[in-house]
Amino acid sequence: MREARELFIRNRQDQRSILRACALVREVARRETGEEPFVVQIMAALAMWNGRIVEMLTGEGKTLTGSVGAVLIAWRHRRLHIFTVNDYLARRDAISRAGIYRRCGLTVG
Repeated sequence: MREARELFIRNRQDQRSILRACALVREVARRETGEEPFVVQIMAALAMWNGRIVEMLTGEGKTLTGSVGAVLIAWRHRRLHIFTVNDYLARRDAISRAGIYRRCGLTVG
């Protein structure tokens, strides 16, 4: 995990290291939450990494998708804020995803 993160921090990631990092975060998410991202969720996380806006319907796994994408983005850009207009969901997601972020060397506030 540390090696993958260092590549992003130093802006030395290539396509292969991005995919490897995505797989690492996917495994962390599975171990921490018991939820395994589907391929379409990984694709959406990679789209976010590439600066695209991703639209997903209710129940399609935005929280998990965002968690995977957020780690990659935060590793590269150092700071990242995830927000929602709903205080309940913001609190719930911060608590439920804290393990993922912590294991990836990030913090939740």
